[in-house]
Amino acid sequence: MGLLAPSWAGSAVADATGDAGYLRALLDAEAALTRAQATLGLAPKSAAAAVTAAAAEPHRHDPRTLALRA
Repeated sequence: MGLLAPSWAGSAVADATGDAGYLRALLDAEAALTRAQATLGLAPKSAAAAVTAAAAEPHRHDPRTLALRA
């Protein structure tokens, strides 16, 4: 049994490290970065609000589609 064996499929680890979990982490980081930039005056506060709102809806973003478009 290896690290990527299916024995952990459906577990909390799979949820945190799978495509959806990875995308969630990326969206959270992007929102935090934009809020920090807005706090420093490097980005408009409206941009921080828009990115945070978009990141709060991860179900709207399909990891497969994003990967294909990258």
